[in-house]
Amino acid sequence: MFRAVIRGSSEDLGLDVFQVPAPELVQRAARALGLSKDAVPDFLTKVGRPLGPPWTADHKAATLAALLALS
Repeated sequence: MFRAVIRGSSEDLGLDVFQVPAPELVQRAARALGLSKDAVPDFLTKVGRPLGPPWTADHKAATLAALLALS
C-alpha cells in the first residue's frame, strides 16, 4: 500500500514515476549497466564496500532502481 501512496503523491507533484517488478530488477539493471545478470552481485558488492554496513538487500535494490532511473 505504501508504494501506491508514494507513487500517487509523486505523480500528483508531476514527478516521473516508473515501477519495476522485483523479479525483473536485476535483469533490467544488468542490461542498463552492460553487465551479465551474474555480474550484478559483484557490482553491488563493489558499490557498497566504501559505504560500509549496513548494506542490505533493500539498499541494493534501491541502488539498482536508481541506476535504472538514471539510465
